[in-house]
Amino acid sequence: MIDYTIPSDLNALISPQNYALIIDLSLEYLRQSWNISKVEDAIITAHQEEGKDIKFGLDNLIRTCLQTTQKEWKEIIERHFSRFKENAAAYKFFFMDFEYAQAMLKTLVKPQNFGSPDLQAEMIKRIDFPDTYTFLVMDFDEQLRFLRKEDTKEWNISEEELFEIAQENVNKEEVKKGSVMLSEKFPLHTFFHSDFAVSYIIDFQQNGGRALGPLGTLLAIPAKSAVFAHPITGTDFLGVMETIAPLVEKFFEGQPGSITTHFYWYYEGNFEIFPYEVTKDNYAVVRLPEKLQFLLGG
Repeated sequence: MIDYTIPSDLNALISPQNYALIIDLSLEYLRQSWNISKVEDAIITAHQEEGKDIKFGLDNLIRTCLQTTQKEWKEIIERHFSRFKENAAAYKFFFMDFEYAQAMLKTLVKPQNFGSPDLQAEMIKRIDFPDTYTFLVMDFDEQLRFLRKEDTKEWNISEEELFEIAQENVNKEEVKKGSVMLSEKFPLHTFFHSDFAVSYIIDFQQNGGRALGPLGTLLAIPAKSAVFAHPITGTDFLGVMETIAPLVEKFFEGQPGSITTHFYWYYEGNFEIFPYEVTKDNYAVVRLPEKLQFLLGG
């Protein structure tokens, strides 16, 4: 079954014609080595002879293609999928040898509507940021492979320990940190990495640095590559939220690995979402988390 329906989170990003073209170019290449089972929700399910199913997510590939001209898409797509043919034997080895595989474990944060419910049930995941999942992945040969429970059964390691090891590996990544002053008085700290900026700040107590405020931190995680953080000292953060909202939307729409436009509050080891409601006039009204409202005195 080939379903060319664009997933809701990609609707505003790509036209039906371009979406279908990327799927067709992907299938044209993959069919040289793989049997295609189905295409649904921007995920291609395929297998090799007597092999297990593998899921190829197209979200990041689509966003990468859209940053280039259409004539470049075929080459980009073929380069993207070519590594999977070379890596099949390597992954088989990794899944038998935890000592070798553990250094490649990482995490990746995705929206909760990523993939089908059946696919999500197979994957190793947890929740760090509300309305998202943190997935366990393997970082090998410039590819991130989502790990299924079946992949790791020979390791005899608990999921909790696997996530701890993965976070230790992420903490070693070279994340580019910076800061700017908004309106010459409100600090905004940035964290950038091609894949692991959001994964990096899961351990915010260790990695947050100057972005840690006495009343916690305002956070935006629009895409896997970008985090925006403001240390909260009083109610000024509401103005910061309004100021950076267009920037957050821009990163969410334009960067591979988009996650969410929600804002979060980090405090004492926990991430809490800022609830919001959309009015009849299409305005977003943000409410404070209850504990933050108490800390602010009201």
